[in-house]
Amino acid sequence: MVALRHPLSGTLYEQVSHRPGLVRVVGKDGAQGLFDDRGRYLEGERRVADVAMCRWVADGLSSARRMADRAAKAGAGAASERTETLEVTPDLARQTVDASESKKDT
Repeated sequence: MVALRHPLSGTLYEQVSHRPGLVRVVGKDGAQGLFDDRGRYLEGERRVADVAMCRWVADGLSSARRMADRAAKAGAGAASERTETLEVTPDLARQTVDASESKKDT
């Protein structure tokens, strides 16, 4: 069984083992709902769910893995490795503000 907690809301998404393709969604308040793999409401007190989370959990995360594999093959992984970290110092922030203000004047 696959279960994921939504990173922002904390809502729990669980694969329903006795009914393939269905996901039980449990909010922090305890309200539950049953949804299909496309995030469509079927039953229960909770009527809203994240479509992507429903799809991933109902699929057993295989669709998420496929998307990650495709992105890696397409070079998206290499692009993220080139990302640089920039530390914002007060001087840099001041320069950025000065530059944006000078653009407004022109």
